[in-house]
Amino acid sequence: MITKHGGEFNEKAVIAPMQGFQGNIKALTVTRLSESENECATPRWIKRQCIQTERFFEHALGQLKPQSIYGNMFLNLEDGVLLNECLRMLSSGVVRADIRLYEPLSRWTTFRVGGSADALFIPRDEAELIKAIRAARDTNTPLTVIGNGSNLLVRDGGIRGLVLRIGPECEEALGNTQEPVCGTEPGADNIRLTVGAGVTLSQAARAAQRAGLAGMEAISGIPGSVGGAAWMNAGAYDREMSNIVESVRAIGRDGDALAFEGDALAFRYRGSAMMDAGVAITRVTFRLTEDDPRAIEERTAQYTAKRRAKQPLAAASAGSFFKRPAGHFAGKLIEDAGLKGLTVGGAQVSQMHAGFIINKGGASAADIIRLKDEVIARVFDKFGVRLEPEVRILGADA
Repeated sequence: MITKHGGEFNEKAVIAPMQGFQGNIKALTVTRLSESENECATPRWIKRQCIQTERFFEHALGQLKPQSIYGNMFLNLEDGVLLNECLRMLSSGVVRADIRLYEPLSRWTTFRVGGSADALFIPRDEAELIKAIRAARDTNTPLTVIGNGSNLLVRDGGIRGLVLRIGPECEEALGNTQEPVCGTEPGADNIRLTVGAGVTLSQAARAAQRAGLAGMEAISGIPGSVGGAAWMNAGAYDREMSNIVESVRAIGRDGDALAFEGDALAFRYRGSAMMDAGVAITRVTFRLTEDDPRAIEERTAQYTAKRRAKQPLAAASAGSFFKRPAGHFAGKLIEDAGLKGLTVGGAQVSQMHAGFIINKGGASAADIIRLKDEVIARVFDKFGVRLEPEVRILGADA
């Protein structure tokens, strides 16, 4: 399905050709966005003239046959021709993917800030993911892969090119199956549990608990996807993904399937070989141990209670914003520097946990970045320790 972002177009229209597209298109409707349409507000570097692409996609993406086709493309967009060609290539054989044009990424991140993606592509299975990656490669279209958006800050100018989201919407090899695949090996002390990359850690942990598999309790409250957590080696309470991940299946930048296991995973603090290679993870196999489901549930509940007591879980944030510096805790350094409650625009250092930067409401990505820079500067001035963001920051300034 192809959908457009929120907002309405004006009725006045003229006919114009699609720049850079050679297909047999009968007509395209050119419209102008009104200043009052906030969600349709266009970055200054894009002229406020756009193309309503319903007829274009009826031709170029005709094989999709969605119930409704909407969208808008922009004239004079630097990567517009490449993106159009990329989307045209995706038309062959893709039948279920969700393609959203000029989609506000604030809808897809837990920070609830950030500009738009030129095109957001949500594959339903691994085959569609591979097709999208290869189409981007063959057209030199900029490609960005995101997961659940829980460790991500998108700048206010958004992300150019094609953004691939691997989230709970995905099925099959990326699948949000109700029960991940479990299996045992003769004589093995551990049980392998394989999970689609789009499944959230909490969903995977609940499935493991029901199956009587222990090992995910400490990380069960991290609000990320399994794939994203493996990619960055997420962790909490002295446990990391590296403690329980046995292997990873991924798709490389050329669209080829890759396998990482053992030493090839190259896990480190908030990093991995998958991060270094820039791959899209599709499946993760965990190595867990058998235990009483009730005991697992009790331990998980204890970790959950700790989080609720000490972390601003109700606020829009990306979790712990900074990496833990050697020999220190970022939150304590920030608190000892007297920065709890420090505010820039709609962004604030949490009063509850100084390691969190929260969106109080109405924050921009620029607010968060300015606050981040101020925190780094003040902590360094006071303690000589330079904090580094753990949160992934992507995109262009407005």
